[in-house]
Amino acid sequence: MRKATVWVKGPDGKPQPHQVTMGLNDGNHVEVLGGDIAAGDSVIVGMTGASSSASSSSNRMPGFGGPMGPGGGPRR
Repeated sequence: MRKATVWVKGPDGKPQPHQVTMGLNDGNHVEVLGGDIAAGDSVIVGMTGASSSASSSSNRMPGFGGPMGPGGGPRR
């Protein structure tokens, strides 16, 4: 398990940081074991407007199938 910051769409439509504890990660899906987010929150998982040379996976947050590849990196 590790701590991570995720960005959730706030009531004003702007991203707000939230701390979570992550569990299993297969590069496409991440198990959230705890934190200050609730079911139904809109979690930001990528960015738009990236250059055409960037791959879609490079726009994902680290640990969420990003540049480290499936699994989110080495286990400890």
